[in-house]
Amino acid sequence: MSVTETIDSMFDPAIGMRIGIDIAEESDLDGLLKNDRAMSRVFTKREISDCRNRHQDSATAFMRRFAAKEAVAKAVGTIPGHFTEIEITHDDNGRPKVGWQHLTDNQLSADISLSSTGSTAVAIALVLPDKA
Repeated sequence: MSVTETIDSMFDPAIGMRIGIDIAEESDLDGLLKNDRAMSRVFTKREISDCRNRHQDSATAFMRRFAAKEAVAKAVGTIPGHFTEIEITHDDNGRPKVGWQHLTDNQLSADISLSSTGSTAVAIALVLPDKA
């Protein structure tokens, strides 16, 4: 079953919006951030490049994106395969946004908010089915 078919079968449009929230601790990602292979199963190449090259504190950038992916996954119910199906980027104004690797924006629409302090990040996601 494809990612699209799996998402379609588990996300009931009659339910409407779904909310997910996650808190990530920097210590939870220590091992992940030291293992390139493990990172490639969680983050897209674009995310890895962005976190390493555009942020002074790459550990915090990765922690925020990890929390965002978890929040989106919780709102959807699950994400089959790798976390790389969800891509967290930013728009031209710096606002975080969700991109999908195999889904289109007319299948699911997601909005996220991220915050962090010290070694903790929090993310909340609002996911809506089929905005078309």
